[in-house]
Amino acid sequence: MKVLGAVALHYGKEWLEYTLESIQDAVEEILIVYTERPSYGHIGNRNNPDSQAELKDIANKFSKVTWLNITSVFAENTHRQVYQRYGVNNNYDQILIADSDEVFVDPHLMLAEAEKHHSFNIGVGGNCWFTPWRNFNEYLQDGFYPIRILNLKEPMLKHSGPNIIETGQIWHMGYCISQALMEYKWSCHGHQMEINQNFTELYKNYNKEEWDAWIENGWRKDEDYVLHPVSKQTWTQTKELTRDMIPEILRKHELYRNK
Repeated sequence: MKVLGAVALHYGKEWLEYTLESIQDAVEEILIVYTERPSYGHIGNRNNPDSQAELKDIANKFSKVTWLNITSVFAENTHRQVYQRYGVNNNYDQILIADSDEVFVDPHLMLAEAEKHHSFNIGVGGNCWFTPWRNFNEYLQDGFYPIRILNLKEPMLKHSGPNIIETGQIWHMGYCISQALMEYKWSCHGHQMEINQNFTELYKNYNKEEWDAWIENGWRKDEDYVLHPVSKQTWTQTKELTRDMIPEILRKHELYRNK
């Protein structure tokens, strides 16, 4: 199988190197589709803390990376369609999609399992996702199944949902980032009408004991936001993240060394 790795990029220098390292051996090429402006449909009032030069310096460490600059992208879906067309035009069989804050474990197995499903869109089940919360001491999980593999040789049926695989792991590091990046991220995110406007302060000042006590005694289900910035049901409390759970690729990070 000929596999293209694909990363839609606007910011992400804090985890991009780990993302690229985690998928490089599973793909023939990694296409980074970069845009200087947010592609979520919103432009906030903050400056992007990650410059194109910084991101490109990281990408240049990997020989399989092809860097593509695009402009006039006003929707996330349009951003992602670029690598889909690239994959089709270059006769790829599959596309492995990775956000710049996602670290994959066993992507070869994920791709092999996805091939067995005669479906264009392949989602990765919630049990495969691990989201460290602020550090390497706590993590969150949910039941979502984001599409991370496209089987390009299968027909793209307009009204069919994704098939779900429960293979491998994806470590979502998007809630284990600096305060500056978190504030920028939510200033231009696509869910502007749904976001908890106090989320960045919650992220900054979070205390587990105080939070757990509030969840047990004060939280009003379906009325109060929880740890997920746009949900009142998902991510109510963290779980303990033990050292043995952390994959080898992340053990060189200072958060693991300081754990």
